[in-house]
Amino acid sequence: MRAGGASLLPEVARHVDVSVAQKLPLDASLQVTVFARSERDVLWTPEAEPRRLSGGGLRLGRGDAPWINGLDGDARGVELVFRRDAPAGLSGWAAYAHNRLEYTDVTTGARFPSDVEQRHAVSLFGHYRVSNRSTVGAKFRYGSNYPRVGYFAAQEPPPGTPRLLGDSGVPLFIVLSDSRNGLRLPAYARLDLRADRAFVWGGRRLTLFVEVANVLNRRNVRNVPYGFDRTGRVFGGTDSMLPVLPSAGFVVDF
Repeated sequence: MRAGGASLLPEVARHVDVSVAQKLPLDASLQVTVFARSERDVLWTPEAEPRRLSGGGLRLGRGDAPWINGLDGDARGVELVFRRDAPAGLSGWAAYAHNRLEYTDVTTGARFPSDVEQRHAVSLFGHYRVSNRSTVGAKFRYGSNYPRVGYFAAQEPPPGTPRLLGDSGVPLFIVLSDSRNGLRLPAYARLDLRADRAFVWGGRRLTLFVEVANVLNRRNVRNVPYGFDRTGRVFGGTDSMLPVLPSAGFVVDF
């Protein structure tokens, strides 16, 4: 049984955020938000993930590893949002967020980033009203991305040889490690474009649109299950996300 028994405690989180907003000329505004969160008695299954022991051996993950109140966490962050909401012309926003969320294993004292910690994120959105019936828009998102979830490290090359890296600077060979979430996925970036045109038809409003997602066809990846061999070399663990994807359609407002 993985339930952990009646000794488990409820998770506790205390969160505080403070925002300051300022109206600016030309229908613009600026908002700054800072936050802090403290988490205690976070549930975790520390024996579920394979890892390398400090002595060099490997420990397999257990499918029946029990849940325990094994983690304490602390998060800090800031977000800045500049936006313009105008009835005509250009509207949109530009946002930047920085945060850190790290957990401490209360049993061993080991400290590691959260599985969902993305330290830097940028979001840009623009929406231009060409006429009262036509609009065009673009959205760009960038993130420094999340950790590769697990006990991973780059394989060290033989003495005197360079480390082998892929096109994005990511190590080509990954091995099991004794430190959790020590590697990160490559940075995420995606640009989407959209245009639409509205028509009045029989007392109804018909909007035709065309959109291209990930117009630059950037290869972004995510965490997926992985395998490893007897030496601890890791296979898989990442998978490609959405490729360039055009679409078109219509919306009818009754």
